[in-house]
Amino acid sequence: ETVPTFVPTVTPTDSNTIFSDDFDYSENLKKWYDPGQPNALWVGTGFRDHGAVQISNVITDTAIYIKVPNVVLGKSYQATVQCQADPDEECKLWFGDLPWGEHRGYSYDQEYKIFGNFDWQKLSVCLTQGKEVPLFIHIYAELPDTDVLYDDLKVFEVNNC
Repeated sequence: ETVPTFVPTVTPTDSNTIFSDDFDYSENLKKWYDPGQPNALWVGTGFRDHGAVQISNVITDTAIYIKVPNVVLGKSYQATVQCQADPDEECKLWFGDLPWGEHRGYSYDQEYKIFGNFDWQKLSVCLTQGKEVPLFIHIYAELPDTDVLYDDLKVFEVNNC
């Protein structure tokens, strides 16, 4: 289990949220990149009794990702998401500067992963934008033969990480 180095206590508000996705509607998934075969499926009941995304992993390490808009060099950002999985399944949130599938080393990133417990759990990572490059969010079903639910993703500006 990877533990974030710092989790700010700032609560996202409309004024400091730069990106969010509550997966309320299946149309929301069209914004996300799903490499390879379709791995993501919209499901009708999520963290707040509305939609969620289910990521299924048939063989190995499956993720969907999205570019985070409006990041500014030198600013710090916290990414949070709710995840639900069985105890033998792993939730993983990754926040960094390269999209999934790039084969060069990541210059900087943060990730948080935790095994499920049947309940919704909040994953959180914080990253300071250190270069003028895009930032991406990845959410995973990392272990083979697993289905993991995600909902209520938010990226918001914080004072520092």
